[in-house]
Amino acid sequence: MVVQLSCGAILGVDAFRVDLEVDYGRQGMPSFVMVGLAEGAVRESRERVLKALQNSSFRIPPGRITVNLAPADRRKEGSAYDLPLALGLLAAAGILPAECLRGWFFAAELSLDGRLKPVPGVLALAMLARSEGAKGFMVAPDNAQEAAMAEGLDVFAPRTLAEAAAFLAGRAELSPVEPAPPGDEDDDFFDLADVKGQEKAKRAMEVAAAGAHNLLFIGPPGSGKTMLARRMPGILPPLDREEALEVTKIYSVARMLDGRGLVTKRPFRTPHHSDSSVSIIGGGVPPHPGEVSLAHRGVLFLDELPEFQRQALEVLRQPLEQGRVFISRATYAVSYPADFMLLAAMNPCPCGYSTDPRHECTCSAQAVARYRARLSGPLLDRIDLHVEVPAVSYEDIRSTHSGPSSAEVRERVVRAREIQRERYRGTNCRTNADLSGRMLDEYCRLGREEHEFLGNAVNALALSARAYTRILRVARTIADLEGAAELSLTHIAEAISCRVLDRDSHEHFSAALRRACGGGIAGRISGHSQSGGASAVCHAGVSGGAASGIPHGSAVPHGLGGGHSRRGGGPLLDSRGRAQVRIFSLASGRALFHPARHVRGALGRRVFVDHGQSAQCFSVAARRDCGMRVVSSGVDAGLVRHRVFLAHALFGTGRLA
Repeated sequence: MVVQLSCGAILGVDAFRVDLEVDYGRQGMPSFVMVGLAEGAVRESRERVLKALQNSSFRIPPGRITVNLAPADRRKEGSAYDLPLALGLLAAAGILPAECLRGWFFAAELSLDGRLKPVPGVLALAMLARSEGAKGFMVAPDNAQEAAMAEGLDVFAPRTLAEAAAFLAGRAELSPVEPAPPGDEDDDFFDLADVKGQEKAKRAMEVAAAGAHNLLFIGPPGSGKTMLARRMPGILPPLDREEALEVTKIYSVARMLDGRGLVTKRPFRTPHHSDSSVSIIGGGVPPHPGEVSLAHRGVLFLDELPEFQRQALEVLRQPLEQGRVFISRATYAVSYPADFMLLAAMNPCPCGYSTDPRHECTCSAQAVARYRARLSGPLLDRIDLHVEVPAVSYEDIRSTHSGPSSAEVRERVVRAREIQRERYRGTNCRTNADLSGRMLDEYCRLGREEHEFLGNAVNALALSARAYTRILRVARTIADLEGAAELSLTHIAEAISCRVLDRDSHEHFSAALRRACGGGIAGRISGHSQSGGASAVCHAGVSGGAASGIPHGSAVPHGLGGGHSRRGGGPLLDSRGRAQVRIFSLASGRALFHPARHVRGALGRRVFVDHGQSAQCFSVAARRDCGMRVVSSGVDAGLVRHRVFLAHALFGTGRLA
């Protein structure tokens, strides 16, 4: 007699139907044969099932047993076939009516005493059963809440094999499992108000959360990069039901659900920098989701980014671009969802102190270059926001002022997400981070001034087409946070100012400054400051920075002393060969050497000097003898007001060329 039962197998995070066929005959020598590309755990089910039947007081006479798992050309693995195999044997032997098994789906492992044990991937199997029109789905009690999340499907969870057989035969009663209400998982969030200072980094976190953008923190040890990152989940909007089901399916397949029902909190994954590329991206034998998939609809935080293996970082390119991972091996090909926010942190140099004015950097220029070279250009290009996190001052540490709480920031983020949800309703986009192609042109329209400004910035900073696209996406998010329908210069300039690694190219900055000052460009200039003086942005034809990893210079006597020199007729250099810009203060009579990277722009009527958490904006007038003269100054974030004179920014000669 041949009996057929319905079950399923997992491929990636989805399930496909498997028909388990059992043929039982009394003629010939007793045997047990299983076919249909069954892996080790499936073949071992013979011993578990026969002992479970025996210990549940079922007696099956010896006979020739053949089990087929169709389709026979697809691999089956795991222990979820124990329950359907046991019930199929009972029906084939005439102990259980075969008609009572039709239309049911089964998935459970059996212990030797007949108890039902949980298996992974039950939510995907339940969705398959619902799509197949099953009359019911029978699982272990520990999988009951997971299976009940598939609305419109009756789920039953008997404790033992004997109870399951009695219920199917009509000799016992079982009630369908009722899905439990989602639990509140928001109580363990860290509060953003606990972080002192770092207003610019907090602003970048808000923008990243509002548009699902990737974010990189760069700063010295102890500046609060990890502390900030761990507060990101607290400002993200809650998962909607569709997103929660996607996340729950992944965690179910990865055996990480632990009997929970629907996952309602966005994932926050923090792999160690020693993890392999397989653990990051997924795969293995059998294939399993990696960290990028476990962070789906949430955050993947990579602390000490340059310390990760190069291969482990490079495999992030595809999921960052496509939101999905495709893994092909000799024996399988699977895909996993991987639509996550990348949040990363790194030091500016190997010793970590090149941007900390309180410490002396011990790294050579070559060591810094090698350190930065661990991160490839294509990977950095896919990160929307690169933000400096400077060392926190003692005044900020002792300050009683607390910034906005996570709840306040999350409220603004949720408003921005709602704007995006309504705007992209009926499309494949969920957030601004998904914008591309025609939709980018439609929703990020620019005026003439905005086009000119962004075009000059792209050319001056040698930005790629991908970086251009990401700047527009970030600008769209900034506009959504302000409730603005159209993009303005302010939005674009703030988006550009949040790409520190692009502005930190000495060659690009030098060329831009030469063209700007030598060509006599006169643009529309205005300063834009965030609350707390976190940043100032140059609205002009060009904005740029130079020489990554240069510490803020100390005050030195007027002249080229203090270890600064010109080498080979090139730019003004410090003792380690890094470019400097000298600003002379009329108030103190001293020359202040600023790393060229801190000069945001020097065009038209204003020059912008960035001091870590503070930003200083000077109005200037052109002079032939030395380039620029400052006629007034405005200082944000408590810097002392003074009149200054931009004395030298030497590029090859004694004047601005």
